[in-house]
Amino acid sequence: MKPFLPDLDFSQIERITLVACGTAHYACQLANTWIKESADLPVEIEIASEYRYAKRITVHGELFVAVSQSGETADTLAAIKTVRGRVAYRLAIVNVATSSIAREAKQIIDITAGPEIGVASAKAFTVQPLALFALPLRAGDERSYLQTRR
Repeated sequence: MKPFLPDLDFSQIERITLVACGTAHYACQLANTWIKESADLPVEIEIASEYRYAKRITVHGELFVAVSQSGETADTLAAIKTVRGRVAYRLAIVNVATSSIAREAKQIIDITAGPEIGVASAKAFTVQPLALFALPLRAGDERSYLQTRR
């Protein structure tokens, strides 16, 4: 069985950028406080449609996280393509492990929520925050930040 979290070296990560659209963007907003409080890392949250058109300053030690239920969201796919070769890690949190966004990422978290039948992304939205919550827990542990806060 593959580990839930891919091989990320949080001691080398200087910033986390979360990019998504719609419901996935709301999941990213939930993760904002968790990451700051549990891992002591700066976080940026961007709507994918805006990310690709604005001038962005990336840092090599950046973890870029693209979140998408389908893994085919055009703006999120375009955003992850713009950071290729400019950031240390490209992580996709998707519901379809064979999707375009997953293929563009270096690492993926497959949330395996199953197909969404309706327009609302209820199942994926339930699991996306859980996947995002795993990031600061692991980062805080690896960076020894959680131990110092006890």
